[in-house]
Amino acid sequence: MSAPGAVHVCLLGDDPVRILTPALDPALAPSEVALVVSPQMNERADWLEGVLKPRGITVSRWPIADAWDITGVRDALLNRVVEREGDRLVLNASGGTKPMALAAFDVFRGLGKPVFYVHPVCDQVIWLHPDGRGAHELADVVNLRTYFKAHGAAVQGVAG
Repeated sequence: MSAPGAVHVCLLGDDPVRILTPALDPALAPSEVALVVSPQMNERADWLEGVLKPRGITVSRWPIADAWDITGVRDALLNRVVEREGDRLVLNASGGTKPMALAAFDVFRGLGKPVFYVHPVCDQVIWLHPDGRGAHELADVVNLRTYFKAHGAAVQGVAG
């Protein structure tokens, strides 16, 4: 299992919940979430930042030029991971495009760093690298207000 205090490197895509659930789970809670962000996902990054920062999680952005350029993503991530050599980086490979996920997995596996995937149906973290770590049941930490905020909406009030 990823020890609390690690840096979750997350591939930002259309589903912020698979970034939020492990980031907010007390057993996996990172000190920082590094969002790998294409220009098209900057607004979504703002929404996630609005959920994570108030909970004491530092948010950084690792920009990429094109979410579909596997070589560009791989090179950008390799440079960032090498720059942050002393940090406990863990890849959350659940989001982003398939080229982003493949490039990131290649970089992290090649450098011997842990990789996990959030199963969208079972609500579990599945460890992809290194093998043999098993699965982790995620805590129920995302309520409706958090869910809507992560998607760019706000709950103004509740009727009745």
